Amino acid sequence: MRTYLLSPAWTWFIYIGGGLLALCFGYVTIMPFVDESMDPSSALFFVPLGLAMMAFMILGIRDAYRGRLEVYSDRFVQYTWRREKQLLHSEVKGFRQIPQYILIESNNPEKKGLKISTYYGNLDELFYFLEQEFTDLDAQQYAEEEQKILDDPSLGLDTAERAQRLEQARLASQILNYAGLAILLWLLFYPTPYVWAMWAAIILPIITLPFIFIYKGIIRFDELNSSAHPSVFVAMVTPSLALALRAFLDYDLLHYRNIWLPIGIITLAFLGIIVRGTGEFDFQKPREYFKILGISLFFAAYGFGAYVFLNCYYEDGEPYAYTAEVLDQRISDGSRYTSYYLELRSEEGPNFIEEVEVTEDLYYTLDTGDQVGVFLWPGRLGTPWRMVNALSDY
Repeated sequence: MRTYLLSPAWTWFIYIGGGLLALCFGYVTIMPFVDESMDPSSALFFVPLGLAMMAFMILGIRDAYRGRLEVYSDRFVQYTWRREKQLLHSEVKGFRQIPQYILIESNNPEKKGLKISTYYGNLDELFYFLEQEFTDLDAQQYAEEEQKILDDPSLGLDTAERAQRLEQARLASQILNYAGLAILLWLLFYPTPYVWAMWAAIILPIITLPFIFIYKGIIRFDELNSSAHPSVFVAMVTPSLALALRAFLDYDLLHYRNIWLPIGIITLAFLGIIVRGTGEFDFQKPREYFKILGISLFFAAYGFGAYVFLNCYYEDGEPYAYTAEVLDQRISDGSRYTSYYLELRSEEGPNFIEEVEVTEDLYYTLDTGDQVGVFLWPGRLGTPWRMVNALSDY
């Protein structure tokens, strides 16, 4: 028998981290009752949240303590936080890898397979055993899909021509995906020249779409690494997310009423091209609709970023400008993003007192009592937005 356990580093990380988080959520549970500044009705939200997260942390700790895989000469035995599962070697269909897990699939319809964390120790030894004794389903799927492409007469006159088109499609998707990653890093860490970086994020997904039709039946939008079909997921998604984030950080819209129609049109247009061009979606399966929904969110992010950038950067209207006094300053620290806010007072603006988000540089040049200039622009596409500058720029 050979036993595989969670590695010691991950075990102690879960013990300590899970224990501390369980204590934190324990406080969240009682917070509405001990914090006099909180509305008592908030207990309806915080108590269930705290209890659920405490239970989740405790179960995670229990799974780290109890979880293990035992490999015998004729069977696998897996222990989880709630039960013991056995799978005979004769019942194993094969194995495959997904992010953070190894799946040992069953050929017995009445038995579920095993799901093994990649954070277990001595995985190289386990992989070697699986490769020697069972079918690598990822490799099998890859070979079957590649052969299906090479046998498809619509993709070329003979096998050699189809193989050449497949290699061309893989090279094209690789170049596009690397470009998507480069644009993501460009926009997030050094968006200079700014307008070039933003236009690169707008143009790359549009450039990518024709390749789906040029290599129709070969290039897919979203495929696993085990697939023989090259994917343009990174080329489409990473610039879209970077564009949306950059637009959200750089511009302060006064309202969002006018943006939903253009975002909807862009999303449906992209989605229609992807669905028709790749042919990868099987609408007989309910899960495909969830996949479509997820993809739609990425395209909506693209639409949001493109609309806000074009609306604000190419502003050609006259602003309504006024001065305001800084009443207060605050910083909101998120897990990935820090926001800087000013509370402003002005008798000229639409609101006597208002809180606005500003850049880090502007925030640290100001103190309470300072004056700032506030500009309200009509928006090139009809959505008004606001810009706050130091009084020296007013």
